Amino acid sequence: MDSKSLPPRTESFFPTIFYKTQFCERQAGLPDGLDLSSQVAIITGGNAGLGYESARQLLALNVSHLILAVRSEDKGEQAATRLRQLSPKAKIEVWKLDMCSYTSIQAFAKRVEADLTRLDIALLNAGLVKPQFDIVKETGHEETLQVVSLMSFRCTACGQPLIPDRTTCPQCFLACFYSRSSKANVQLASAPAD
Repeated sequence: MDSKSLPPRTESFFPTIFYKTQFCERQAGLPDGLDLSSQVAIITGGNAGLGYESARQLLALNVSHLILAVRSEDKGEQAATRLRQLSPKAKIEVWKLDMCSYTSIQAFAKRVEADLTRLDIALLNAGLVKPQFDIVKETGHEETLQVVSLMSFRCTACGQPLIPDRTTCPQCFLACFYSRSSKANVQLASAPAD
């Protein structure tokens, strides 16, 4: 049965659906023998939290080239040092990426295009939650909306040409992580001309 044929759920999300999906339903695991050797992965926000844990798990699956795309290169290097101890054979790099800056994203996209011949896995995990409403001066967008959503889509568009077709590479994928635990005060503004 496809998802369009499923009837809508009538119970409330919290606690009913949340409890069932988090604690009662068994999630599908990874296939036995999954090996990511010779694959290239980029993780935005890979120096801490879910991004760092994702990096550890990809390295455990033998990913051979891992790029941590981070705002703070110092924190990224600290994370990379710890990851290199876990997986000394992997090539682990730290690339600067500030999701609050179009200039940084464009520079990152150019570097991806120039330095990589392929991109198998992109985990767009960068995020932030701010209780106050702040506008990014460079773009005119609310900061949380820009970092969590708008710039993830922009990064996706920039890296799309390097991601192989799923029919030729079934293990290749793109994932965006979003936190639903907070409410953002969102105000849309038109993007500046490129």
